[in-house]
Amino acid sequence: MNFPFSTSIDLPNWGECEINYDVIEGDPNWGLQESYEWEIIYGGAFEDVGFNEGDDITQMMSPSEDKLIIQAIEKDLRDLEDGI
Repeated sequence: MNFPFSTSIDLPNWGECEINYDVIEGDPNWGLQESYEWEIIYGGAFEDVGFNEGDDITQMMSPSEDKLIIQAIEKDLRDLEDGI
């Protein structure tokens, strides 16, 4: 899938990774919140994790890592709105 947005994140167990993401608009009239769809691309920081640089490691993320990813996406969107 082609994602229109991209940012990076330094994940404790994975090192520097790329987040490719899209925003899924919610509808407050129906109680639907804005959400995100993403993929995480491994940056290759560690050799002993069983993945190579450029591999999609999205399915390997823990719930706590997912929270960090959402925080990074929300920061990136704020920065885009602010023109940073």
